[in-house]
Parts: sequence; C-alpha cells; structure tokens
Amino acid sequence: MNLTLEQKKILSELVEVATSASDMKKMGELYKVSMKQILNRKYERVRGNEIEYRNSLKKNILYFFNLSEDQEKMIKLWINNNRTYTMEKFNFEMDMCEQRNKQIDINYSRNHDKLNKYDNKEINILELDYVYLSAYAEILLNSMCLLVQNSHIINILKGASPEKVIDYIKRMIYVEINIYIGERI
Repeated sequence: MNLTLEQKKILSELVEVATSASDMKKMGELYKVSMKQILNRKYERVRGNEIEYRNSLKKNILYFFNLSEDQEKMIKLWINNNRTYTMEKFNFEMDMCEQRNKQIDINYSRNHDKLNKYDNKEINILELDYVYLSAYAEILLNSMCLLVQNSHIINILKGASPEKVIDYIKRMIYVEINIYIGERI
C-alpha cells in the first residue's frame, strides 16, 4: 500500500526535525571540515598506508551499513506492532546494536558483500560514502528518538507498508545529506 499524503507529511516533518538536530545541520560547513579531520586522523593512524586506510574505511562503512539496517528493522517492527519501545528499552536496544556491530569481522559480517563495489574505487569514494553513511545513521537515530518521544506518529503510520516507510525516510534523509554535503568533502 502506498503512503498517504498525511503519512508522507508526518515523515517529512520527522526527518526535517531529526536533521535539524544532527551535527551536520548544526555545524554547517564546519561539519565537512570536522569529517575531513576525522578522515585525516584515520589516515595518520595507519601511518599513510593506503591499504590499511582503505580497510579501515571499509570496516567503518560496513559498521554503518549494519547499524542502519538494524535501525530500519526496528522501525519496521514498530510499524508492524503499531507501537514503539519505551525510551529505556530503546536506549538499551541501540546500545546492543552498536556494540554488536562494532565487533565485526569484515570478511564474515552480514553485508560484507556490499564492500565489493569499493575494490577498485578511489579512496575519495570510500571517504564520501563513510561521511554519507555516518550522517544517515545519525539522522535515522534522531528520527527514531522522535518516534519514541512522539509515539502517536506510529498510529498515523498504521496500515502503511514498513518497507515504503523506510524507503520514504531514506529518500528524505539523503535529500538532506545531499544539500549539506554534496559530492565532495
């Protein structure tokens, strides 16, 4: 079932508020500078070894792939059950997700096959995807917090396809990221 205009409106507002609470929006141009500094520190940590730097970026990208997937599954569960978690349970579940996804073996983790597309890509592509996925995970987390704090929104989404909700949220978040980050960091 397609999303209604009311559902699209509430999801657009949700993403807008979630984005305005993100580091990306609050810091503006400084966000790109900050992310570049983070990438430079990662590069320095491996003493300029491009292979290790590439592997470090791939591991971080995989972390964000997996974390975002877990976040999306949680939202789908809420829609299917027509209710969110309490803030306490939400915080506990998110802590568990973050811990679980940090302890990954890049070669055996779920979604490791998504990293194949980076094998022959320039480093700047990996860096940009790292920044995008990091921003996506943050804004999605902010959206989830808003859903928990405003559980009546789930009632508005009742009957909606969880996949369509996630697709719509994802599209809205990436529009916001494109506005603030663009094609280069």
